[in-house]
Formats: sequence, structure tokens, C-alpha cells
Amino acid sequence: MAGEYLLAAEADKIQDFIFRASQLQEVVGGSQILRRFCEEVPEYLRPRPAEVVVAGGGSFRLLFSSKEEAEQYGERLAEIYQRATGGSLTVADPVSVDGNFPEAASKAEKLLRRAKNRRGGAFSPVQMPYVAFCSVCGVGLARAWRQEGKGGARSQYLCASCLNKSREREDGRGEFLSSFYGGVLDEKDLSRYRWPKQAKDVACFDQRRHLAYLVADVNNMGRLFNRCDRAEMKELSQNMERIFHESLREPVKQLMERAGDDGKKLKENFIPFLPLILGGDDLFALLPAPWALDFTGKFVKNFNERIRKFVQDGLMMEEAAAPTINAAVVICKETYPFSLAHRRAEELLGKTKRLAVSLQYEEGINCSAVDCELISGSFAGEEVEAGKFRPSLRPYLVPAEGARGVPTGWGADLADLIQARYDLADLPQKRRARLREIFHLPVAGSREVEKTINRALREFVVRTQEVMPAGSGKENGLAANLCRALKSLGGGAEDREDEFLRKFGRLPKEKAEFGHGMPDLLRFWDFTFALDKKRSDYERGR
Repeated sequence: MAGEYLLAAEADKIQDFIFRASQLQEVVGGSQILRRFCEEVPEYLRPRPAEVVVAGGGSFRLLFSSKEEAEQYGERLAEIYQRATGGSLTVADPVSVDGNFPEAASKAEKLLRRAKNRRGGAFSPVQMPYVAFCSVCGVGLARAWRQEGKGGARSQYLCASCLNKSREREDGRGEFLSSFYGGVLDEKDLSRYRWPKQAKDVACFDQRRHLAYLVADVNNMGRLFNRCDRAEMKELSQNMERIFHESLREPVKQLMERAGDDGKKLKENFIPFLPLILGGDDLFALLPAPWALDFTGKFVKNFNERIRKFVQDGLMMEEAAAPTINAAVVICKETYPFSLAHRRAEELLGKTKRLAVSLQYEEGINCSAVDCELISGSFAGEEVEAGKFRPSLRPYLVPAEGARGVPTGWGADLADLIQARYDLADLPQKRRARLREIFHLPVAGSREVEKTINRALREFVVRTQEVMPAGSGKENGLAANLCRALKSLGGGAEDREDEFLRKFGRLPKEKAEFGHGMPDLLRFWDFTFALDKKRSDYERGR
């Protein structure tokens, strides 16, 4: 419609604002502040927008009847955001719709990116010799001295932003968490449920006090938004949270069942999953480490199915327009800083996106990828390529339901890794140690890598048959399960059951010619439990 102007605005460095915290509940408080700001402020400010198209996850798309109203509103929105969060919000110049909303939205997005890159240089913060800085974030100027704990055991200075997050934190059943758990469980009355408040509430599910952080991000959302008219963009924005909730419903309920396996009343109606960030197309959450990888695989598959269905049935677009989601899991001790875990997960997420984009470009397949890392102490160990052999198949792929599977040379299905862990639950620790040695032979960098490792694996299978005959393991026997696991996580010629190495060819810069997923399984041995199986099913091979 002529005479309308589209205003685009976006919060800057949202993660910096949310992670300026010392406790997980303050991170949740930051997410709740952002959620309330997006839901309440756009309708509160004047001049009121003619239509709120998008308001969520720190992103705004608003329509006004005049350019002057849009500019005035943008200035006030940025000012209120700074007062509420202590952060900044970038506002682009209003764009005339002129009867073509998709073109105006695309232009507004470009202007917004340009405005973000055009920000001013460094500035000196206010400093005085008698002014205290915030004890939590160490950045903002203190506005209050607060005592917490019994008898004021913990006292600290707080800036305005951290004070607001602290207040939100005290509302343990606030809007952000109650809306999330209500949507995931599809229930309105949450009074009988409990959820984590601290990292130790989740770390208790692992004997060595490990927990997992999950980071997920949707690919190609910008491209999909640019194809939408105003009604479609509004509908997409309003339904993203519902799609996240429905995608998490099945794995979260299965996680609750596993939490109650030990029969302790303490864990009845306990939800061992804590969302720290959920806004727009981003998710950052805390969950128990033993089931983290299977949980992520199920969530990713559910999300891709639901977003595809919504794009086809809700937006009336072709299936190819549907975005996919990629994820990264970082497993660490409960004392490891959540901000560092998130930073590492973001680095891993970059690998998954490159792999998914390459697979789509080369093979024409929309497929998600999941990467993972185990941080021991403060070190994030990486499997390094050794010449022609790479002792890892990360990132793992998650094909769509009913898809033809993972193309040769592109890696392995995450579901194969989870299934292999169950099949090899009876494999003794000494056998696992020998298997680990085979994949780290000094010959790994030579031309004989394929022949040498295949021969060592054949000998290992024969020896396993001798020491653990058929009937000693699940179903067909441990040796048969071992062969199946080596083939599913490896490869080789389809007509040769004694060839186990998988050829690579997925990325142009990949120097390794062969790889195998068994080293990944051995590294993540205690963190590849299936959600549909009890923990006791995995305890015989310890």
C-alpha cells in the first residue's frame, strides 16, 4: 500500500548482554527481559505502529503511515532498549513499501546490515575514582549494593542491567520459562513440575559431573523471509516459537523418563532441560550429557519435518524453500563457564553449516549436520588429520525422514553412532582400548593406511569372536554387532564385509582420503545413550 513505511531494527550483541552474568538463572533472566521487551514495548511506545510484522528475538519489522513517525519511533525504541538492557539497538532508515512488501523488506534488511557496520569507533566509558563497577559483568557502572543469601552472605555491586536480570531471576517461574515448558509439554498447569536452577541439577546425571550445552541455528531464514509478503512474514515470525516447542516435545518427554529411571522421588516430574536462549531462530540450552547427542538428533529431525510442513501448508511454498537447522553440542564439567561453552559451540556450528551448504550444492540434498566436542579440563581436544587418515567423521549428518540416507563420501548418520553404542554395550573396556590403538597407529599418515588399518580391524574382529563367542552379546552376538558397527561408522566396498574405512570427498579442503567414526564413539562412549533405552541396558560392558 502506498504511503506505508517499513522500519527495521535489531538488537546488537544480544549474547554479550545475556552472558554478562555469573549464574545460569541470570542468563535466563536476560532472555526473559529480551522476550518481554519484544512482546510489550512495540505496542507501548508512541507513535503506535500501524502494524507489528515481526517482534521477537531482538528483531523488529514495523509498519508506519509516515516516514516521520517511523524515524521518531526508531529513536525512542533504541533509547528504551538501552535503558532496559544497557545495550544498543540498531535502527535502519525507513523504507517506502510502495505496494511491494518483499522488495521493501529486502531493502530494509540491507540498510540494517549497513547501519550495523557503520557504527562509531571506540569511546571512553565514564570513570571516577569513587565510582564502583558492577561485580557481575565488570562493565557497567554500579547502581545498587545488594545483599543476597542467608544473612547477606553474598554482597555485591550491580549495574542497572544486571539488577534487572537478577530481579527476573528471582521470579523462578517467570514468563520465559513458564511459556517454554508450557509449550513443550502442551500443558497449562505447571505447578507439579520442577526444572534446573543450577548446573549441578543437570550434572548429577553423569558420574563424573559432565553436562551438555546445545546450540542450534536455522539456515536460510533470511532467504525465506525475503520471499514473504507481510502476512506471511508475520505468520512465520509468530509460528517459529511453536515449531521449536513441538520439535522439542518428544525428546524432552523421553529425557524426563530417563531422569526417573533410578526411581528416586527427587526426580519425579523433573524436567532436566533448561533453555538459556530461545529467540528468533536460535536456541541455547543445558541438558544431561549421557543423552545429549541422541536428544539433538531427534530435535533436529523433528524441527526439519515441522518447518517443511509449515512452509508447504502454511506459506504455500515449495518444499525446497524450507530452511534446515544445524546444531552443536559441547560436553564439559559443571564448573566450566557457560559463555566459553557457547563460544566453542558457535565455532563448531560454523563447520556444520559449511557441510550442510556443500551437501545441498553438490548433491541437491537438504540435510542437517550435528557436531560435538568433549572438553576435558579446560582443553577442547580436536581429532587431527594424519595424512590420508582422519580418525573422525564429525560433523554427523541427520537426513530427513524417508530420505535416501547419507551419500557416499559425505560422512555418517548420527543415528548410526547412537545405534553402534547400543550394539557394543557388551564390549569390555580392554577391547575398547585395543580398538582405540588401532585407529591411532603410526602408519595412519602413510600410503598403506587403508590396507594396514583394515587388516588390524579384521584381526580384531576374529579375536573378539574367539574371546566372546556368539550368544555372549545382544541378539546376533557381539562379533556380529561389532562388524555392523564398523561398517556403519566406516564403509569400504559394499560387497566386501572385511573393508571398513570410509572414503572422504565432502569438502574441497579435506586432505584426508579415509576416515572412520569409531574413534568418535570411543571418545563419546558415555554420552551416546539412546533416549528410548534405559541406562541399565548400557552397563554390562563397563
